[in-house]
Amino acid sequence: MALFKDKFVVVEIDAQTWLIEEHYIGTPCYCYLLEGEDSALLIDSGIGGDDLSKVTSTLTTKPITVAATHGHFDHVGGNAYFKDTWVHPDDFQVMALQQNPAYIIALLKYQSKWFIKPFVAPFVKAALKPKPLPEPKPLKDGQVFDLGDRHVEVIVTPGHSTGSLCFLDKERKILYTGDMVCTMGILLNLCGSTDVKTYRDSMEKLLERKEEFTTLYAGHHQRPIEPVYIERYLACANSILDNSGIKEEMGHGSWVVNYQDIRIEIPKNPRMCELPKPGQLPYIGE
Repeated sequence: MALFKDKFVVVEIDAQTWLIEEHYIGTPCYCYLLEGEDSALLIDSGIGGDDLSKVTSTLTTKPITVAATHGHFDHVGGNAYFKDTWVHPDDFQVMALQQNPAYIIALLKYQSKWFIKPFVAPFVKAALKPKPLPEPKPLKDGQVFDLGDRHVEVIVTPGHSTGSLCFLDKERKILYTGDMVCTMGILLNLCGSTDVKTYRDSMEKLLERKEEFTTLYAGHHQRPIEPVYIERYLACANSILDNSGIKEEMGHGSWVVNYQDIRIEIPKNPRMCELPKPGQLPYIGE
């Protein structure tokens, strides 16, 4: 384990795989560097408050491709320090929107009780002054990154955002899930999030391939985690769809439904998830 400028912590998963924790906000953002014989793949790049490439260059000398699990700024902000970047096209607009300071300011005003907490100050600063990102290339379902002796498949799994993805490290049987499966909860109440049925379908898609992975690594919270969490989120989503789950009111115009040790947050008003028309800001809530 190594520490870089008190912002990045590197944890070795194996001799050619590293978890890079970006400690820029209260909840660390996880980036994953996968090295092959010919090249390397960086899954997510964090907020971008500091130069992530200075960390990755200490781990590999292979050319690095960056692929995002989705377009939120805590997963693509570090793209500014790399040239070869990929995002699913359904999240291009989401990514551009979260580079818009006017949208961030609107969020701060609406969620002021959360964002006045001191530990979020660096996050707010980075979000309000984002570094220009390179234009990403479009990822697609079934695409495979060939790193030489290592192959990583793109699995399209809309839910947290319309362009959310998981990445399957075929040889090591590891599934990188971004913000689609984690130990705390899943947010389906953000601009660009899908409805619960779409998220449920994504969980079913992953379960159909459960024999291909033994371990999950998420974008935040506990890591690694067991594949059984996919089943828990599927059950929670089904409880929302059949109205058997108990909705509890929470702030910011949302409901939360709990199941065992996980939860799904959903909007009271579906407008919160609608992408805005060009030149407009999204509906945030009242």
